[in-house]
Amino acid sequence: MNKSLSSNAQLRGVIGRLKNGECLGGLLCYLCLACVGGGIGTVIVGLSPTAAIAAAVGTLLIGLMVKNLLFPFYFASLCILGLQEVEITPGSLLGIFENVKAPGIPSVLEISVFLLAICFLLGYALQKDLAKFPVFTWPVFMFVVFYGISYYVGAESGNNVILLKEDSKKFFIPVVFFLSSINILNSIERITAFASFVVGISFVKTIIGIMSYLKGVGFDYGDSRVIFIETSDLILVVTILVAIASRLIYRKITWKVFFVVSLVGAPLLFSLVYSNRRNAWLGILMAFGLLFLMTPRNLKARMVVIVATAALAGGGMIASAMALRGVPTGEDLKSRFASISDKGDKSNEAHVNEWIVTVEALKGHPVLGLGFGSEHAPVPGDDTINRHTVHNALLMLYMKMGVFTLLLFLWCMFRYFRFCVRCRTVSLDQNLEWLRLGLFSTFAYWLVTLNVAPSWWYYRETCMMALVMAIVIRLSLLSSPMLHHNEYSRHLSEEVGG
Repeated sequence: MNKSLSSNAQLRGVIGRLKNGECLGGLLCYLCLACVGGGIGTVIVGLSPTAAIAAAVGTLLIGLMVKNLLFPFYFASLCILGLQEVEITPGSLLGIFENVKAPGIPSVLEISVFLLAICFLLGYALQKDLAKFPVFTWPVFMFVVFYGISYYVGAESGNNVILLKEDSKKFFIPVVFFLSSINILNSIERITAFASFVVGISFVKTIIGIMSYLKGVGFDYGDSRVIFIETSDLILVVTILVAIASRLIYRKITWKVFFVVSLVGAPLLFSLVYSNRRNAWLGILMAFGLLFLMTPRNLKARMVVIVATAALAGGGMIASAMALRGVPTGEDLKSRFASISDKGDKSNEAHVNEWIVTVEALKGHPVLGLGFGSEHAPVPGDDTINRHTVHNALLMLYMKMGVFTLLLFLWCMFRYFRFCVRCRTVSLDQNLEWLRLGLFSTFAYWLVTLNVAPSWWYYRETCMMALVMAIVIRLSLLSSPMLHHNEYSRHLSEEVGG
């Protein structure tokens, strides 16, 4: 018996050494191929040896990542969730994310998503690590056509070249991220693992933001300081908070669950309160309203208790403002929220004037819009508003890509909403239903953001919307008993692709 075990151990050792040798041989083979590729690039293309070898190594890395698309996907997701896109207050602890940028070269976020796009397209062509999913339905082809037209219109109109390139990236990256996400996150295991990854990043970033804020740094926002200034960060916070509420509604609450929810939820709620952003406050209220409508009747009372408890906790955080040095008081937060409907509010007035000048500009180009790189007229009374964006994502889409793209986007959003609502009663797995409904309910927050923010100008904002949409659709498909095997692609084509 012992001799047999010893022989097996020796055999496993030999096999292990052989495998290690194979790995080493494979690595040497890849290095040789990189050198050969670099030599070919130097002789034929005329690149410098360094650039040619770097290109060859990059090509080999892409080839390796195509074998497992989770690597480029998680890298791109990390950049989208963790990085910053705006200039921030010097000294803020969140500066560690902003410092990843470098002038004159593409941002890490752009590089990561384009890398993911290349790996995804190659993987899709080779059918590597992907579930069968008809992503290239006619809406995608229509978008590609409209995208090309918008680029042509912008170039022929003599629009700013830098803005032309920026717009072409802003509208391309979210679509690519959606297509990649919905294919790669193709199982319950992958979705749950990725959800934990998202919560972990959000928790760490929120703690860093709160530490900076309590030190009196944070972000400058008007006459006050806030924890988060980017809408994308608040979308992430609201999405997780609504998902947590949905988890408590649908699943049994144990002491362990209560501890984890409190540990994660309390900092997120604190960051939501003291980010002083009206669209996030209104958005989470609307998200909870949609979740209430989607919740089964026998669980509605439980939801009321959970949301009321969260509201009391938020109220306690506001009441504690006087004890926190340099933070807005409860009265300040109350007046800020009340300004949502104040027509005389300076911000509200500036946004309305911006919409007016944009509509005036579109009267001369009602079909194709102004194209990529376009700008509207200066906004009366506010010279600080960027002329190349519009604080209304729908109007901005119309200005940049024309009326047909706007109608295509509205149609896709309608079909997404209809598809998710129709699937709400067919899920038999409560583990999936709470997450699916929690994420889907943030659709109400998107309606607020899309109407008051230039969402397309911010990669992270639109990419997170695309990510949530991809996960919700995938969960709806995985949890629906009527969507099996042969019916799988057909049903999705009918509901999403038309």
